[in-house]
Amino acid sequence: MTHSISRQSLLTLMSLLAVVILSGCTPDKPSADSGQRFTYVAASLVKEDQGAQYIFSGVVRSVEPMQASAAQGGRLVSVSANVGQTVSPGDVLATIDDTSAKIRIRQATEELRRIEALLVDRLAAAKRAVDLAATGSVSEASRSATVAEAEAGQAAVDAAKEALSLAENEAEQFLVRVFKTGIVSAREADVGAVVSPGQVLFSIESPEGRVIEASVPIAIADKLEIGEPAKFNVGALEGAAQVISISPKVESGGGLIVRLAVQNGNPHPGSIAQVSVDQGFDSTFRRVPTTSVTPDSSGANHVVLIDDNGQAQRVAVDIIGVAGADYRVATDLPVGASIVLAGGAFLQDGELVKIVVPGI
Repeated sequence: MTHSISRQSLLTLMSLLAVVILSGCTPDKPSADSGQRFTYVAASLVKEDQGAQYIFSGVVRSVEPMQASAAQGGRLVSVSANVGQTVSPGDVLATIDDTSAKIRIRQATEELRRIEALLVDRLAAAKRAVDLAATGSVSEASRSATVAEAEAGQAAVDAAKEALSLAENEAEQFLVRVFKTGIVSAREADVGAVVSPGQVLFSIESPEGRVIEASVPIAIADKLEIGEPAKFNVGALEGAAQVISISPKVESGGGLIVRLAVQNGNPHPGSIAQVSVDQGFDSTFRRVPTTSVTPDSSGANHVVLIDDNGQAQRVAVDIIGVAGADYRVATDLPVGASIVLAGGAFLQDGELVKIVVPGI
C-alpha cells in the first residue's frame, strides 16, 4: 500500500510539473482572478532620444563616374585595360573585330581611286574643248557638254571621299576608347566575348571628387538643408561633407535621395559611409530596442506598445538611425511606455498580455 501511494504521489507531482512547464511555453494562460486569457511577453521601455545627430548610411560615388561602351557589335579581339589601371583621354581600352569595316574601307578607297582617274581624263577633255571652242573648232554645245561631264566627275570624287571618310569613322567605332582621365573600376568582358552595341565594357572612376549618395528617411531629409555640413566615416577613415542636393521624389524604399559632396578624406567609390549631421536635441525622437521593431508585408515598421489595460497596441514607427542596441525612431511614442521586446509580429491589436518579470 505504501508503495502504491508513493507511486500515485509521484504521478501527481509529475503532472503538476508538466502544467507549470506548459504554462510557461504556451501563449495563453487562464487568470485565476478573472478567467481571462493572457499572452506572456518580455518587455522593455520606450526611452527619450538624447542623440544630437541624424545618422544614416550612403554609398560613395565619383562626382563624374564614366562608362566605356561598345559602339559596334562583334567579338572582342583585344582588351588592353585592367581594373585599377589609370587611363587617359584617347586610350584604346579594347578592340572589336573590325574585319567588315576594313573591307568597306578598302572598297571605298578603290572606288575613290577609280573615280579620281576618270576625273583626270574628264578634266583634260574639258580643257581641250574650251581651247577648241575659243578658236571655233568645236561648237559651244560640245564644249558645254564636256565641261558638265568634268563637273559631274568632280562631284563623284567628292562623294567617294565622303564614303571613305564614313567607312573610316565606322572602323573607329570598333575601338573602345576613354575620353577622360580615370581609374578602371570594373571590366565586364574578356577577349573572345561577343558584345552588342551599347554594351558597357568598362566602368571608370574619376581620380578625385567624391559624393555620398544616401536614401534618407523622410523624417530626416525634411530637416536637412542644402549647404548643411556633415561628417562621415568609412571604417577608420573620417572626413567632412556637405549636403548638395535633396531629391523631392520618394524612392521605392520610402526615403529621399540626398547627395553630399565629400570635402576631405577621398574615400574609395563603392564604399559604405556612415554620415552624421548635427541637429541638436529633438524631443519627438525616441529610442526602442532593435528586437522590438518588426516589418509588415508592405515593409512598414511597427512596434507593439502595452497600454494601461494590458492590451497590445501596434504602432507604426519611422526608423532614422541606430544607436547601440536601439533604433532611433521619429515617432512621438510615450516615454516610459512598456513595449514588447520580441515577438510583436504574432500579437493582435487589443490582445491581452502580461509582462514576464525576470527572476519571478
